[in-house]
Amino acid sequence: MGAAAGGRVRLRQRDHLLAAVAEWAHAGVFERLQELLLDELGEAGGLDWSRMSVDSFSLRATRGDQVGANPVDRAKRGSKLHLAVEGGGLPLSVLVTGANTNDSLVFEALLDDLPAVRTPAGRRRCRPEKVHADKAYDHRRCRGYLSRRRIKVRIARCGMSPRSGWAATAGRWNARSPGWRGAGGWHPL
Repeated sequence: MGAAAGGRVRLRQRDHLLAAVAEWAHAGVFERLQELLLDELGEAGGLDWSRMSVDSFSLRATRGDQVGANPVDRAKRGSKLHLAVEGGGLPLSVLVTGANTNDSLVFEALLDDLPAVRTPAGRRRCRPEKVHADKAYDHRRCRGYLSRRRIKVRIARCGMSPRSGWAATAGRWNARSPGWRGAGGWHPL
């Protein structure tokens, strides 16, 4: 360790450590680790495939490959994280896009990216029984994709408003706030 200007201490080997992590990522170490951990959890029956929640959120980012003008933050540069979480709230698929990417455009890629996880019966599974999503995914392409894969569609419709205080996922786990539960329904505007 060495002292930097202003008396702050910094780690000199920081670049070396980041290079090692990048090398592991390039070699696929983290993907293999995720596969092994999800298989362990799946074999123990710890994954809830009965429902999956899909959502996204934007964040500020000034550089990188997946950066775009954020339509909700005065066109400042940012990225958008798209998540697919299982019924217990564990993220199974994550995609990064520019902040100006429409959610419905990456819906299929997000669900195609779900890993095939071993179940207690020993076979692999990557298809949930139903998918919950908000109005951003209310598109014929998204509904058709789920129907073709024999997945029950639970996508909020545009032009409908939730009753006061209820989640778009009708009381199920939400990708943004795992753990929140409620009951509710939809009624026309």
